[in-house]
Amino acid sequence: MVEISIGSVLLIIFFVLLLVYLLIGMTFNYGKGARGVELIPNYEFWCELPAYVIEGWMFFCRLITCRPTRDNMYDSI
Repeated sequence: MVEISIGSVLLIIFFVLLLVYLLIGMTFNYGKGARGVELIPNYEFWCELPAYVIEGWMFFCRLITCRPTRDNMYDSI
């Protein structure tokens, strides 16, 4: 008998929940009169997500490479 690892179970659960999310969201949006790409639930969020991830990654990289010192931590008066 083949044992399924915890990672496999989590991936199966994730993709099943993703499918349920899409089906319920598309059905709901179709009922509201949406057509085409408007059927995708939270379409604007999913379109903007890659830009937010890139912006967050760039902020993190700048934070790591530009550590404040005692001299440049505060503006001079």
